Order: sequence, then C-alpha cells, then structure tokens
Amino acid sequence: MRDLANTKDRQKIDLVSQKNYSIPGIVLMENAARSCWEAITDFLSQKTRGQETGIVVIAGPGNNGGDGLSIARRAGYAGFPVIVVHCGEWKSDLARVQYEMLAASGFAFCDWKTNWAAAESAIKSADLVIDAMFGSGLSRSVGGDYLPIVSLINSVDRQQAFVISVDIPSGLFAGFNPQTDICVQADLTCAVSPADIALYTPAYRSYAGRIVHVDAGFPPSACDQYSGQHRLCEVMDKVLFETRLEATAYKNSRGHVAVYAGSVQWPGAAVLAAKAAGLGAAGRVSLMADEKIIPLLG
Repeated sequence: MRDLANTKDRQKIDLVSQKNYSIPGIVLMENAARSCWEAITDFLSQKTRGQETGIVVIAGPGNNGGDGLSIARRAGYAGFPVIVVHCGEWKSDLARVQYEMLAASGFAFCDWKTNWAAAESAIKSADLVIDAMFGSGLSRSVGGDYLPIVSLINSVDRQQAFVISVDIPSGLFAGFNPQTDICVQADLTCAVSPADIALYTPAYRSYAGRIVHVDAGFPPSACDQYSGQHRLCEVMDKVLFETRLEATAYKNSRGHVAVYAGSVQWPGAAVLAAKAAGLGAAGRVSLMADEKIIPLLG
C-alpha cells in the first residue's frame, strides 16, 4: 500500500519540509530529479536504448521545469545528447538556478515561443521527450502558448520515441475534463511521493502511462500529517491499468476472480464488483452470494 495526497496537501508537505525541517528547496529538487533520472535510466534499459538516445527536456517556468532542468543536467553528464526546450521565462528562483547551471556547462537550449521551428524539429526527432512543464500545482486548463506544445508532444510517434512526465502529465489537474481539456499523454510518469491522487482517478489514470513513485526526501513525519487519507493498492493498479492481454489469451489464462459480497437487502456491492471484474482483464468471475442476487447481474 502507498499513501497518496491531494495537490494542496502535497504543497503543504513541501513547505513544511523546508520551514520546519530546514531542508532547502534546491535539495528537495535535486533529490527528486536524481530519483526521476534513476527511474528514467531503468525504463530506457528495459527498452534496450543506450547512450545514443537523443533526449529533449521540455521545461516550464516553475519548479516542475526546475526538476526537468536538473534531470537534463544529469542526462548530459551521463553522456546523452540533450536539448532543453523551454518557454523563455523562469518564474521560479529554483528553476532559474538550474538554468544557470546548465548554461554554464554549455547545454543546448531552444525557446519554443521565439523559435518554434527549431523546437518542433527537436521534439519530432527525439528518442525520448521529458515533459516538465507543469506539476500538480496547476489549477486550470492548459491554454495560450502551451496548447501547441502539448499537442506537439502528443503527436510524437510512439513507435520511435517515448514520452516521460515529471510528477504528473502536464495539463492534468483535479478539475481536468477529458472532453474539453488537453494534457500530455505519457508512457511513464515519475510521481514524487506521496503521489497526487489525480493520477489514480479512473478518468485520468490512462494519461499517466506506467507510474513510478520517486523520492524527494520529504521527512516521513511531514508526510504523515497530510497523507494517509488516500491509499493505493499497487497490485490492483497493475491489474486494472498495466495489464496487457496477449493476442492468444483465453478464458483460463487470464485469471479467475472470486467475489464474496452482497446480501438480499443490499445487493449493490456484489453486482458492481462482479460486473467490474467481468469488464476488466479477468478471464473468469465467480460470485459467491445469495441466489436471489444472480438475476440482477442481467
């Protein structure tokens, strides 16, 4: 089981860690970036891609962009070819510090607002696109100059490249409406623990791809104050969202779910659980309940 937290509580954990535990924000950012880079290199090793992998990091103006810049520095120091595509402004002091470190080392930069053609070319030719535009602090729909860049990321040929989001896919937030809003579609999301509960909201879960929980070094006692209300069963998340059926799969090779639930007076739990299992990846579903409930399954 893992603890999750909403956006406001995650922000409080960050603030408490800095104010009450005297952990500088740059230290938390560096910790998160290091953990993200470890998850990214593990992902790449599974995809049999080596140091020839061309990486484009798309950095926003805030702390999420700062995380991306720190990841870019690690990738460059490890020998990967890296281009940083950014929005031309740094609203976060920490992001500005990260930018200055990269600039001092001679990294390649591209401002997508002033040189869209170069940014488009870099993203379309990348083997790995790292999305670090917006974190979980976003409270409104992506719009303006960010709509084209999100659309461009989502147009990447997934047979040739991967998209990895830092903390949460940019554009995804608690009020996200899949019918009208747009966000990055990630293949992998490096979620800083405790992860944002929005990542596991059923209507949003598919945008995150595979989720890896990474550590920013928040003190456990700081997290305990604000997390724990929402908990994730990782086994069920894997079954529901990461299971990919083989073309040759059949009833007896896809698992058997047994549901023990319900009563004649309160049959809803039994009906919903059995139907949900049947609509999922399970090959067989057995409901252990009063026989009067069976007709309700229709």
